[in-house]
Amino acid sequence: PDAAQKLLVDSTFTKALKIVMARSVSSQKIGDALVEQIEPRVKGTDAPLDKFKSFFQDMQQLDKENEIIFTASGDTLAVQGPSGSQEFASKHLCNAIFDIYLGDDPVSTNAKKSMLDGFVALCLSG
Repeated sequence: PDAAQKLLVDSTFTKALKIVMARSVSSQKIGDALVEQIEPRVKGTDAPLDKFKSFFQDMQQLDKENEIIFTASGDTLAVQGPSGSQEFASKHLCNAIFDIYLGDDPVSTNAKKSMLDGFVALCLSG
C-alpha cells in the first residue's frame, strides 16, 4: 500500500478523483476547504491557488449528487464541475489534490484505504 500511495500521488500518468456531493453546499465552502488542505502542501511553489479558488466561487452551488472530477495528466489538473471546467498547469497542484486523499494525513483514512485497495486490486487483475 505504501508503494501504491506514492505512485498515485507522485506519478504523472493520467489519474482521476471524483467527489460526489452527499448534500447541497455552496461551492465557495468546497473551494475554501480544498484550498485550506492544498495550501500547506504547495507552500513556496507557483501553484495557482487564487485561480483554483476562483473556479469554485464562480460555480455558486453544488447540489446533492453533483460531481466534481479532478483529472491529473502530466503537470495539468483539469477540474470538471456541474457548471463548467478549467485546467490548471501545476505539478504541485496535481500532487496536492491527490495527497489530500491519499497522503500521510488524509481527510478520510477509510477513503484512502478503499482507494489504495482498489488500485492494488486493479493492478493485480490486469
